[in-house]
Amino acid sequence: MTKARAGFCCVWLLAVSMAGCAANGAMVLTRDPFNGPSRSFARYLDPGHYTAVGMAQGGGKTTLQVMVVDRGQAHFVGHPGDKGDFKLGGQTLTLAAASEATPVTNASQYEVFTQWMIVYDLSPEQVLQFSAAPLSAVRVALGDRTYQLELSEADAQLIRENASMLASASAK
Repeated sequence: MTKARAGFCCVWLLAVSMAGCAANGAMVLTRDPFNGPSRSFARYLDPGHYTAVGMAQGGGKTTLQVMVVDRGQAHFVGHPGDKGDFKLGGQTLTLAAASEATPVTNASQYEVFTQWMIVYDLSPEQVLQFSAAPLSAVRVALGDRTYQLELSEADAQLIRENASMLASASAK
């Protein structure tokens, strides 16, 4: 399996978990006959499930995904290397997007909106950083736009606990 295919599988797994196959923030464990076991979780940050933070681990790789939303229809694309800042306790961790973030336009009964899923590759040390301190805020760049998400204490704690599970699983 190519690196791109393995990365797609991780993003697909997260998208499936974000689509409501598990409770909001619950760890999803799957077993693929080709790639072996994988784990993922997604924590929606709003009642409409428009924004989320999640992680996926499988095929020897861990990724962090951030889903952001904007009102209306948008066509701009996020690029590999676009920066994301993650407030972990009193420190800020800056990561570069690993792949292109394409817009997905959708509509509710009230409005049209566009979402992007930004993917960041995480080293084992970075996974440990997410497990050591609560994630309180996220700021991501998509081209010339910036989106910021504030996390509640409950969201931050759940993400920290799940990151700890991923860190433990990768240490084995």
